Amino acid sequence: MELIDYYLASALPDFSDFKALIKQDAFNLKYLQNPKPIRGISQGFLNRLQKLNLVDLEKEYVKAKKFGLLRIDQKSYPEILRKITEPPVYLFVWGKTKAFNKPSLAFVGSRRATVYGKKSTFNLIFNLQFPWAIISGLAMGIDSFSHQAALQSDKLTIAVLGSGFFNLYPSINQKLAQTIVKNGGMVISEYPPHFGPQQYYFPARNRIIAGLSQAVVVVEGAKHSGSLITAGLAGRYGRDVLVVPNDIFSLTSEGCFSLIKQGAKPVFSAEDIEEDYFKLFPKVKISKKTEPILDFLSTPKHIDEVAKFLSMTSGDTLSYLSKLEVENKIKNLGSGFYQTI
Repeated sequence: MELIDYYLASALPDFSDFKALIKQDAFNLKYLQNPKPIRGISQGFLNRLQKLNLVDLEKEYVKAKKFGLLRIDQKSYPEILRKITEPPVYLFVWGKTKAFNKPSLAFVGSRRATVYGKKSTFNLIFNLQFPWAIISGLAMGIDSFSHQAALQSDKLTIAVLGSGFFNLYPSINQKLAQTIVKNGGMVISEYPPHFGPQQYYFPARNRIIAGLSQAVVVVEGAKHSGSLITAGLAGRYGRDVLVVPNDIFSLTSEGCFSLIKQGAKPVFSAEDIEEDYFKLFPKVKISKKTEPILDFLSTPKHIDEVAKFLSMTSGDTLSYLSKLEVENKIKNLGSGFYQTI
């Protein structure tokens, strides 16, 4: 990460602004110290440049150097995102970038997720056979459930923020963000780490969620919601839009049924999601083997016995058993006992 890039990222340039700086030979610290109108840059970007406090930004830059920063003209910048109509010039990255090398599915939905929405999200992600990266926005509700389901099913996940890393929103998901990074995924944002959340940042970040994905899966969404904004962007970028049908009387279903009327594909299982994407995973063979744990649970076992069998902590064992239960592979008998269905 270079200082000049941190300065420019803090002024939130559009791609046209960035190209103008390069073309007019203004991509340098001398210009940033005294920014003036040049051919091709927008007035809004110029105004933001002129308001920058370079002394304060240099201090923020020192604190932010532990993160990665990708610029749109660099080879490491994800190609799939570079091709959308309004790509972010900069992407700040917390974690390893290997998830960018995998085909990705975005899961989006209501912040006020229902029990049905949570169960649907976990079931779909757990049962995906291909090694997808799962993308969402780290918000409450379906976003959080999507990241958690990806982690519990050993899939990489990418969280896209509408704020900087030092002001993560919602703050209650700070631990979830750390867990994502710890498990090989990443948290990304076009906003520098010192930026706080702003209401208009969240619709803007939705274009990154849609742009990085092969398809967007909408689990629950009201008629006028961020989920539908993401779905609309996905359609504009030529991505598939998939929808999980829900109760016709639920307010969180209105947006979903609206998308289906417009031609989005309804999905009822992970197989429905993956049936059109075999070509993305030509070398992957779907395993039909029975998991050893299912044989072990052919007779009722207490969770302590299962933890010993798996050599896992009680907490991790409970998460794993919950996963199998959502997949309808085992049943909870009560009093800590489980058995294969």
